[in-house]
Amino acid sequence: MGRDTSGVRGMDVSGKDNYVLAMDVARLGQDLLVVTENGYGKRTGIDEYRLTSRGAKGVKTINFTEDKGLLAAALVVKEHQDLVFISQNGIVQRTGVRGINRYGRASQGVRVMKLREGDEVSAVALVVESDAPAGDTNGDGATPVIEAGGETVAIEPDAEVDGDGVVVIEPDLEDEES
Repeated sequence: MGRDTSGVRGMDVSGKDNYVLAMDVARLGQDLLVVTENGYGKRTGIDEYRLTSRGAKGVKTINFTEDKGLLAAALVVKEHQDLVFISQNGIVQRTGVRGINRYGRASQGVRVMKLREGDEVSAVALVVESDAPAGDTNGDGATPVIEAGGETVAIEPDAEVDGDGVVVIEPDLEDEES
């Protein structure tokens, strides 16, 4: 197609409250991770999704309930990867993909992020290892970092870890001006 053309419809999102949340390349052997605003999520194997033609409305991926909220994030993941969940109030949790159970497309999912009253999931990002020597957390010279929204943030080596191996980082609210 040329520059002056309007293109073709990739997906029909014309229904009420429909919009594109994420776009990624999915391959067999990977999972689709979906997370709701209230911290619920699940992994579903890519092979459970049928192929659709261009302009289709899509394929159901989760059962919504009012308690769980709308979708906040969707990522194609592999079992060996780590994730960082970020809330609107600045709470950050790190966990491994393998710690999130697999469920079928039509299931509701389970709690994957602990949130305080009134807080919601803002973003979910894959952890990318950096070669920076500062803050070496495992003796190999690599510092775990996350990349989200065009920013790279290092996970500090002294971050609090709960009993499930989840890194919990809370914002320092004393530094903020009133």
